[in-house]
Amino acid sequence: LHTAFEMTTARRTEQEELEAALALSLQQQSPRQDDDDELRRALALSLATESASGGGAVGGGAADSATAALLAVIFGETSPAVAQQWLGQGISFAAAPAASGDGDAPAFTAGLAQNQGGPCAVLAAAQAFALRRLLFDPEPRARKLQGAQSWLGEASEEALAAPSEAAAEALLCGLTDILWQAAVAPSGAEGVPPPRGVSVVALAEEAAEAASEAADPPPLHEAVGAIAGAAAEARSWEETRALLSARASRLRGGSGALGFLCSVLLTRGLALVAAERDDGEAPLLDPTFGHCAQEALSLMLTGAAVAHLFDGERNLGGGFVLRGIRATPPVGLLSELEALRYVEVGSRLKCPSSPIWVVASQTHYSILFATSASAAAPSALEALEEELQRRFAEFDGDGQGFVSIEALRPLVSSLPPEYSGVLPDYDTLRKEVDPDSLLIVTWDAFQRATLPRHPKASALLAAATAAAAAVPLPTADADA
Repeated sequence: LHTAFEMTTARRTEQEELEAALALSLQQQSPRQDDDDELRRALALSLATESASGGGAVGGGAADSATAALLAVIFGETSPAVAQQWLGQGISFAAAPAASGDGDAPAFTAGLAQNQGGPCAVLAAAQAFALRRLLFDPEPRARKLQGAQSWLGEASEEALAAPSEAAAEALLCGLTDILWQAAVAPSGAEGVPPPRGVSVVALAEEAAEAASEAADPPPLHEAVGAIAGAAAEARSWEETRALLSARASRLRGGSGALGFLCSVLLTRGLALVAAERDDGEAPLLDPTFGHCAQEALSLMLTGAAVAHLFDGERNLGGGFVLRGIRATPPVGLLSELEALRYVEVGSRLKCPSSPIWVVASQTHYSILFATSASAAAPSALEALEEELQRRFAEFDGDGQGFVSIEALRPLVSSLPPEYSGVLPDYDTLRKEVDPDSLLIVTWDAFQRATLPRHPKASALLAAATAAAAAVPLPTADADA
């Protein structure tokens, strides 16, 4: 994550932005008066704290409790080196690179600067969502629902060389998208309350920010306490953006990346985050190197803190469920570790709604993108195959590529209704998928027996075969 340039100073002061946020919350009436009053008090308290000299902590005992919980969830027992990594990384633009020459692609002016190694997942998510707004958003400051038609299908490369104000707006709206997605994304976790539909913006007060930028950062407990004490709630995308805009300078401060991670966690709810993870007691940061666990990156990309990248869920029995990606996310993820067969990335992350991907290597994250939304769209035949594979994976809990023959009947019953009436009877199908009576059904055998019988598959398979045949084969050189 390199490139870009310094974010310009906001036109309005933080005091004016906070007043605007308070006014916005008073205009948007809620049917629940108690909630309205609570939001007014929270925003008014934040406004009063901003105006007061010294920037005291908000919330007293509640802030102390949140501080202890955030320290346990994020850091656990960590080293001073890791603490310093996270207290020395803001979210800000890097210096813009010089143009390389005529005819080349425009210089990217909206890249985020990375100073420390640990917070790279936060920067990768922020960069991806900011790029999505920069390239495909025809209406800055407007909330976009997932799958809405208001996103552009084609983007101009000239947007990569955006002026400072446009880049700053794209970053602000992208960060708002991350927070609001965490506030409303459905969860498959059981036994805990669902998402509240309330975002939390927790960024350190001015005094703590200045200390974080000093040569000796404050103790970790003090820094997280300042972040928790500055937390304020918002009940809409617009209010969330207003609060972030009012605290834009704090994002650029030394604890900006940590404050944003805390904001996402508090928005989702620490109890729900713990329930969505496989191991809710393990800290989210590696204690030695300080990088984020997969759950933290998944939370920022998809809104849910899941550890697995495959589509849907896999029930291993005994009440143990592995949770993956429930819906198509705004931006995707690709992993080098999939080629090494350490992880499985599902089609939802490979085919996000916008053609932007976080690419995970063993040591770093990069961003891959296209300027055409069609680059992320699967073909009609691929979509049929992916849907079939998702149904098969629900019964293949271990991801081994086969299921027992006993799973065949419920597997067939789970297929989309288009397969009803086109598949042979159970005994005939069983002989097709298990001709040697090995009592297992492999994915390849199941696909061969079912996909061609889909009502749309015949024409799609014929078209794919014709397209492949039309590709000219390379010819050998006569002198070779």
